Amino acid sequence: MTDSLKGINPALFPFSFYDSTTDRYYYYTMENGRLTLSTQNLRFRGETVYRAVQLNNNNYAILGFFRRLLGLYNKKSKEMDYFGHYPLSVQIPFDRYAKGRIVQSFQGKMAFSEKHSKIIYCSKRNFAYMSCYRFTGRKLKFEWAHHIIPPPEVSIVNGAIKLDSISPRGGFSSVVTAGDYIFTCYQQTNPADSASSNTASILVYNMTGDQIASYSIDYPLFDLVVDLEEKTIYGIFSKDDTVGFAPFINVIVRFRFDTHEIQQRI
Repeated sequence: MTDSLKGINPALFPFSFYDSTTDRYYYYTMENGRLTLSTQNLRFRGETVYRAVQLNNNNYAILGFFRRLLGLYNKKSKEMDYFGHYPLSVQIPFDRYAKGRIVQSFQGKMAFSEKHSKIIYCSKRNFAYMSCYRFTGRKLKFEWAHHIIPPPEVSIVNGAIKLDSISPRGGFSSVVTAGDYIFTCYQQTNPADSASSNTASILVYNMTGDQIASYSIDYPLFDLVVDLEEKTIYGIFSKDDTVGFAPFINVIVRFRFDTHEIQQRI
């Protein structure tokens, strides 16, 4: 494993993720070319948690539940406080499973900047929404939010979200912070077009929410990692496997970028 990690910038670590099926938080660090894995067992009360990010030794931010955007969980006290709201207002269904399906449909991605103590939330699929909260050590304080495009009209039909059929829709497949910047992968669909056009791009923001760069790409990327020193973006995309038995295969790609363009290198 050590040999395979040669040439990887240690500044890309630590890397972490939460597994909702085991209620475990995985935390990777690299020192002297060696990759170390640590785990934390989390026991959230109440609803199922799908995404979590560690803020410090005791505090975790989670994506909240119906109408509650972010949760701040203290592992020591087992207490959870909620901050903010999702970017839509719809009637709450009574059916538990219908509510769960709706929650998953607009839960998105989040990233934490330890340098700036800020949490970035990006919606997925339809609402083209970003927001930023600052972690004060005791609570999450709202700082800014905006829509990339106006959100579509939303209603609840038979316990599911129904969107109007003509408004453009946008969402984020990935968000990550690097230094003083926020890197996102954004997708947009225009149902009004006869071909239902789809576009994908990497949008870069500063920590005050100003867009400072936009790069067109051929396909949406997941799980971005950014190396500022090497001016490189790593990402994963899924494509049809026309040869094998699996319907999709995951491909890791690498982009070199500067202030004017992105050049793909696989």
